[in-house]
Amino acid sequence: IDILNTRLFPCINGQFQITAILKEPSLKLHLVDCHRPLFYQHLEDYDLFLYSEDDIRVTPQTIYTYLDESRRLERLLPDGKHEDYNVGVVRYELNYPDDVIMNDKNRFATQNVTRVYWEHLRKPIVGKGLTLIEESDHPELIRATGRDAYITMTNNHQGMFMATRELLIAWKVRPNCAFDIPSNRPGLKHKPQQPAMGTQRVWMSSHMLHSYQHGCGVKQLLPIKKMGALTVHHLANKNYRRIGRKGRMGGKLPGAVENEFADGSEVFGYGHGSLVSALELHVELQREMIRRRSKENTEALDESSYGGMRMLNEINGQNPQAYLQFVDEHMASYTAYVERGGVLTTDDLDRSIFGADFSYVFPKRRGH
Repeated sequence: IDILNTRLFPCINGQFQITAILKEPSLKLHLVDCHRPLFYQHLEDYDLFLYSEDDIRVTPQTIYTYLDESRRLERLLPDGKHEDYNVGVVRYELNYPDDVIMNDKNRFATQNVTRVYWEHLRKPIVGKGLTLIEESDHPELIRATGRDAYITMTNNHQGMFMATRELLIAWKVRPNCAFDIPSNRPGLKHKPQQPAMGTQRVWMSSHMLHSYQHGCGVKQLLPIKKMGALTVHHLANKNYRRIGRKGRMGGKLPGAVENEFADGSEVFGYGHGSLVSALELHVELQREMIRRRSKENTEALDESSYGGMRMLNEINGQNPQAYLQFVDEHMASYTAYVERGGVLTTDDLDRSIFGADFSYVFPKRRGH
């Protein structure tokens, strides 16, 4: 938290607050559901709400463009019709070469690296990968904005969504929507235990809002002239390699070898050991600050001066005692850190740099 505070401080100091909430481990794949009630609990506190998976880079330009286009739709369309639409995004990755370790001799290998939209492969692109908004389906929109203003992606999965306060209020009471209530991804009609639409995170981030068959039926819109501002980087940069049969494109060709998956035992190199990590630099800098305060007999700041990240514990007692103790110990360290005004102690620094265990592994159940 301390190192994140140094990165976020210019934004959070007196402007807005960032809070990390510890949730029940038993939620597992349903952790993605937690944002929905949180949005509606704070509906009157904010103008804009954004849900995102943790590996998507969302820039201020993307947020501005979303707000600008949303207000434009609200202004141009008849009363309430803008609630039938939401401005979307398209995820991209960078297609770095396979099996290349970059060095000074082969850095030219990246000269053709570009953005690729791996979730939208169907061709022809216009017609199958994306479609233009037709007047027959959306007459008010076309009359207000013209025929060549917006498109929608055939695959509307985004890994995130944005919504204004007004849209969240409208979708809560929209017929067959109940957007304020997290729901399970739908199952097949004759085999309900078999999911019909991707994973729970795909459902909660995209399909619950955009699906006409199972969800709210809100149309995804992407303005053609501003589409570049609504593309977001999927930082993992790995999915473009594993689409298609056998985990990758070309996997269905004759003679294609089976894809191999990691089992967690692999060992990887991360550069020479002399490289200075962000944590190492931060710890040593804070250690020097402690030395100077001690030498100058400077008092620590009081609690009222702490403007960094907040952390809330919502984990209940229905967990292994060792895990609850682990959480309590770290929450106690955090509370003491806040009470000191966000000042680390030598003990904090020693635990960080000398390998204190900051993770807990749940014991495996019998039969698993």
